[in-house]
Amino acid sequence: MGIFSKKTIALTSDKELMNFWCWFNNYQQSIVDMFGSKDNMIVEKVLNDVDNSLLKVFPLTKKNLQFEFGYNKNTGMRQLFIFHLGENYIKMNAEKLAEVKPNDLKWDVIVTK
Repeated sequence: MGIFSKKTIALTSDKELMNFWCWFNNYQQSIVDMFGSKDNMIVEKVLNDVDNSLLKVFPLTKKNLQFEFGYNKNTGMRQLFIFHLGENYIKMNAEKLAEVKPNDLKWDVIVTK
């Protein structure tokens, strides 16, 4: 390996990304309902379920994967923020996840540091 060799970053397969979006589409009502819940057990279960599903998209993540939900009042779109924390593996796969998101899902995927 030379001094200027390029490190290869493993990208998640399109099939695995679409599996996530299929799961997300079926589960999104639980995510929305979580926002109005005062039951910490429900909130924790939903967040754990999302985390476990995202970890299938990011199986090589060495750090904790960080995500957050939001809502844009101006556009009426729900938001899924994925924080890459400067890790190229997460950034590239999160951008790919955003690119293949089905258009009929009313969510924005925001990849940020």
